[in-house]
Amino acid sequence: MDHLNYFFPYERKDAHHEDQLTRAFLVILKMVPFIQHMFIEMIREKMFEKNVNPENIVPSLVNTEHRIERIETQVKKISQDSGKLISILISDDEFITDHKVHNSERDAVYDGVIYYKPDFIFIIENKPNKKQ
Repeated sequence: MDHLNYFFPYERKDAHHEDQLTRAFLVILKMVPFIQHMFIEMIREKMFEKNVNPENIVPSLVNTEHRIERIETQVKKISQDSGKLISILISDDEFITDHKVHNSERDAVYDGVIYYKPDFIFIIENKPNKKQ
């Protein structure tokens, strides 16, 4: 089932569940070109702030070669074999980078995956309440 189809919402999750919030965000992103533009520009701004190598900065949507091709939610696999992967955390708190990252045995379920052509993949993780 395509969870981004507005007429087929999640049936087993309450309205305040983080997956519902992610779905609402991704539906708006999918449907509203202005929001797509603002989202890409926010990513670009953060990349500039973090002094990312200019070759790796996400290109603007103004360039007609680039576009959001597909948006998915609650998927277990990235359906593209290559591309520059960017992880995006949506939270009410700032991410602290001294955290050790390690492999996990559990299966990944991505809150959102955005394929930005020609060669970027955005992984969305939504943690709206740091206390939960």
